[in-house]
Amino acid sequence: MWRERGLLLCDILSLIHWCALFADNSVRIQGEPGRDLDCDMELSVKEGHGKLVVPLIREGFTGQELDVACYTEDASATAGEDYISRPLHSSSSHVTFAVNSSSAECVVRIVNDHKYELREQFKVHLAATSSQTHVSVPELVSLCVFIRFDETDSK
Repeated sequence: MWRERGLLLCDILSLIHWCALFADNSVRIQGEPGRDLDCDMELSVKEGHGKLVVPLIREGFTGQELDVACYTEDASATAGEDYISRPLHSSSSHVTFAVNSSSAECVVRIVNDHKYELREQFKVHLAATSSQTHVSVPELVSLCVFIRFDETDSK
């Protein structure tokens, strides 16, 4: 009946929180398509840059803050030696989208050990936080990050 009149429950109630609980929200990683079978997407960073910024895109309702977990997983790169870990169940892994914002950044610190190494890899994943159960996060998406040695680092 309400849809026939062009009205939505959110319009009628005009309660942002109520609307947000039923609104479509999804968050995804923005990256290049992966060339590896293990990777849906990939990004690359030079070891000497010190950090990797992973762009996150929010689609759907933006009328309130939104938290997602952006966490890392070892592959050939090792947390603590090659990059700083972002554990899944840690508040330090939360990324917050501001009200009316459709983009945010997940920052992963890269450790520069000044040693020549082959290309190293770790993965970045997204998950809904316990307080944000109405968010759609692609659980199977795997972003592979490749750390490249920067020749200027060895000096």
